[in-house]
This record gives sequence, C-alpha cells and structure tokens, in this order.
Amino acid sequence: MKTQVAIVGGGPAGLMLAYELGTMGIRATIFDRLAEPSPFPPGVAINTCSVELLDQRGLMDALKPRTFPLPQIHFALLTLNSPDLPERVTRQVLVNQYDLERVLEQRAQEVGAVVRRGSEITSFLQLDGTVVATMTTPDGSTEEVTCDYLVGCDGGSSTVRRLAGIPFIPYGDQVPMHGRIADVETSVRDLPAEHQTGARYQPSGSVYMGVPLGPDVMRMTTWEPAEPGGPATEAVSFEELSAAMARVTGRELEPAKLRWGARCTNVIGQAERYRDGRVFLAGDAAQVIFPYNGQALHNALQDAVNLAWKLAATLRGTAPAELLDTYHSERHTAAERVCMNIHAQVAISQSAPAIGSLRTMFADLIRLPEANRYLAEMMTSLDVYYPPGDDADAHDLVGRRLPPVRLKTAEREVTTTELLRGARGILLVLGDATWDPAAAEAWSDRVDTVTGRPLDRVDATVVLVRPDGHVAWAGEPNDSAELRAALTRWFGPAAASDSAAQGAL
Repeated sequence: MKTQVAIVGGGPAGLMLAYELGTMGIRATIFDRLAEPSPFPPGVAINTCSVELLDQRGLMDALKPRTFPLPQIHFALLTLNSPDLPERVTRQVLVNQYDLERVLEQRAQEVGAVVRRGSEITSFLQLDGTVVATMTTPDGSTEEVTCDYLVGCDGGSSTVRRLAGIPFIPYGDQVPMHGRIADVETSVRDLPAEHQTGARYQPSGSVYMGVPLGPDVMRMTTWEPAEPGGPATEAVSFEELSAAMARVTGRELEPAKLRWGARCTNVIGQAERYRDGRVFLAGDAAQVIFPYNGQALHNALQDAVNLAWKLAATLRGTAPAELLDTYHSERHTAAERVCMNIHAQVAISQSAPAIGSLRTMFADLIRLPEANRYLAEMMTSLDVYYPPGDDADAHDLVGRRLPPVRLKTAEREVTTTELLRGARGILLVLGDATWDPAAAEAWSDRVDTVTGRPLDRVDATVVLVRPDGHVAWAGEPNDSAELRAALTRWFGPAAASDSAAQGAL
C-alpha cells in the first residue's frame, strides 16, 4: 500500500500527528501493534500548554465533559503558590489518556487518517525520495508500505528508533526507582486520608500519587527508591500494590478489585537525533522521562504539532529546504530542558539523608514570586522557546507561544486560538497601524492576514504566527524587509503569480 506519511504507534503522538496532517490535506496511516486500543494507558492529566495546543484545533470542546480542573501545580511534590500565578498558567486539567486518545482517533479518521491495528513494523529501507517499510499484519503475513515519510511514535522501546540505528542517550545519573501504577475499584469518598487524592513525598524518598478517575475508581501510583520489582512486563498484583502502599503511605489498601496494574522504572533520556533522512521520531520514541507534571504527554503532543505543519508544507512543495531540519533543532532542545527539570525533581525527591537540607531550602525559595512563576511556567510547558537562530535582535515574542489574544475585527470579536483552527500561518496586524493590505498577499495561500484591535496586551504591532502557535516574527509595519525574510524562512518563497505583491513590501 501507499501513503504520504506512515506513522508507527497509535498513542497520543501518533494520533495527534495524523489529525494535524489530515487537517492540512495530507494522507496519513497509523500502524499500531495492538489489536484494540488499550483501556489502561498511564496518563491522567494534561498541562496548560497541552490544553492550548488542543484548544487551538478545537479538540478541547469534545474533551471538556471528561475533564476536571487541576489547579495545583507542583515541583517535585512541593506545591507552588497558585493564587500568585496568572490565570493562564492554571488551566491544566485531569483527563484520562484513554478518553484523549479516543477523541484524537475519531477526529483523525474524520479528516482522512487510516488506523491499521494489529500491525507491527519489522524493517524499512530509505530509497531515493521514499521509504519502504515492512509490516506484519493481523493474520501473520507481511505487507510492504511505501511512504514519503515514516514517523516512529512507538514508545520508549521504539522499534523505529532501533531500526534507524539512533542511539538513546540517558540524561545524567539515573536514580534507581521502582514504580507501580494501578487502577483500583473503591469508593473514592470513603478512602482513608493516607490514600486520598494528591501527591505526597516521604522522607524515605518514596512518593504516592492518587487521582480519582471516577467516583468508584482510583488511580494509585507508588515510587520507591532502589526497591527491586519484577520484570517490566510482569503485571502488578493487588497484594504487591497493597504492600507497596503500606511502605509508602503507612497503611495497606482495604480489600478491593484491581482493574489493572503495571510497573515502571525511572528512565530519563533522549534519542540522539530526532531525524534520519525521511524517518522521524516523536513522543516517547524521542524522549523518555519520569511521569511528573504531565510533561511526557505534553512532549508527545508538542512533537506532533511541531512536525506536522513542516511535513505538510514540504509535501505541498511550499517549504524552504531547511524547514524539516528545524524539527530536530527545536524539539530536541526543548525536550532536553524537560529532561533537566525532571532530573532535578527526581534528585530532590530522594530520601532525606541523601539530599540533606536541599529540599527544605528549595521549599523556601519557591515562596519567592519570581521563582514560583518561573517553575510554574516550566511545569506547565509554557516556557517552551524556540531560539530565533542568528537573529540576536529578534523581538522577545519570537520563538514563544503567543498567549490567547482577543481581537476586535471589523466583522466580529475573535481569539487567536480560533484563528489557528485552520492550521495555517497568521499575520496579525494590531491596533491602528497603517498597513498595506497587499503586503503579505504573496503568501496568502499559506498565511491569513487578520487586522483588528487587541483586547489583551500584545507588545508588538505586527505578529507572524506559525501554524503551531509559536511566534515566527514580531515588529512594526515599516519593518518590511524583516517581515519578508521571516515569511520566506518559515513559509517558503512568495507565490510566483503574486510577485508584484511581493514588490509592495
């Protein structure tokens, strides 16, 4: 079979990538080794930046009935002071990863994506301008898949990563920890205080996290330092979970039904590179981190959104030659920063004797408003920043996500979140700036120009926004040469038929 983009792995990264590509008119096929979606994926929350990513494509509307506010933000289970934080930072929510994946799969199929279950990649070969992959099928036979690009979204033990010969590089010294994750059928309301909702650190270096998935189901997670467990593939029994709960919280579980239980270890690291020719890595295939703050799930979504518009522009023939290279340079750097903050959180979650007074000192430091906000933006991924390269004089907005901005246009009041629903670039002309409507006409097949009065503060008059919501350029109407360079750098050469309009710049 043939497809423009073959995606290996049907988790959040693969599904989001397929949906994004479909909205841009690109055919994507997902190959997932599971015959049916797992009803027990580990994620239970998405952070603020993930909410914004989903909202800018209209996906949060379908998820909202299944979400619950999660106003508390923590760093290594040290609670940050939410009342002092901007409202934007506190938009993170609880949502079962299963529900997220079902919404993403439905929407991906609606825009033309195909999901092939019970299929597993066994090899691939990069030829001139194409990739030929061999997949097993549900009946045990093999199938050749020809695609323009292959993307591995197949988890921490990624087969695509291994087949591509891309090394996995651990981040720093790995602190030995053994975790258990389980869903327990029990009355959440009647749980003892030790097992109630929340996240708690013990001086022994152990961690307990409890999240209700409904009135009668509790997600319970324990982490213990250097505590041996069974093989990673071995299920966790109720007795084993209860004994771990007793060690971590001081109280065994009351008899209850265990829906499922799994184990995990503390691995933090990245693929050495996220691209090998026409093969890319995204999500857990690209980076593996300890499950703090919903950052692993966010990385998966951000990888997908960053990569999709660049693949689409390349396949449509409008992208500059180096655009696809920015996927690795941007996302590898951003994920390395996540590995750093996760590594730091794990370090100060060790036993009290091991870390001395460091945790106490850190708890004092985060009471400072500046430190509190710095960490909150890091934990919610709002600090993701793509450096502007050689442009040392770039505006402070460049490389960062544009916060949701309300605009009053001649026709209506609209938000930048709504403007991004079309997955196209946006050129915002704000306030009463004198503006030549033909200025960006040469890129009108890729970039929408919107003129309006901002109802929220924006520290620039003209802002060029990429399809992923990050600012490509910001400045004033008379900075025509800089704007033209930014349009060309991110969206390719001006359309040939509009060369006269290009001259208007």
